[in-house]
Amino acid sequence: MKKIARLGVAGFVAATLLAAVSPAYASGGDKEVVKRGDCSISSDWKLRIRQDGSSRLDLEWEAGEVPGQSWQVSMTYNGQKIFSGTRTAGADGEFDVDREVANKAGADTLKGSAKNLQTGETCNGSVTADF
Repeated sequence: MKKIARLGVAGFVAATLLAAVSPAYASGGDKEVVKRGDCSISSDWKLRIRQDGSSRLDLEWEAGEVPGQSWQVSMTYNGQKIFSGTRTAGADGEFDVDREVANKAGADTLKGSAKNLQTGETCNGSVTADF
């Protein structure tokens, strides 16, 4: 009987811990989708769509490998260009672009492209979420 009680308590504790951890949600209970990939030489990229409240999305595009290198960067949300410009990789080797947009009805697609102006390396990716 004691063994059954201990198993019940252990199960309750495990279920409580698992309920508190959910990788699909960012801080504050907002949903998030992240996709990563490799660029054409040695860099890697990350695209993220995070729900920021009920009507806003926080979009992020980052890539790179070597500090100080310049990149020509473009970002589109649902086919509409939301950023085009040059970014320089920081001390961690990566550039990043963050934009906040209104959450449109239906699926949300974020695409990023970048070209390293020193090496010619290219990075292209996309991520889709439906919040």
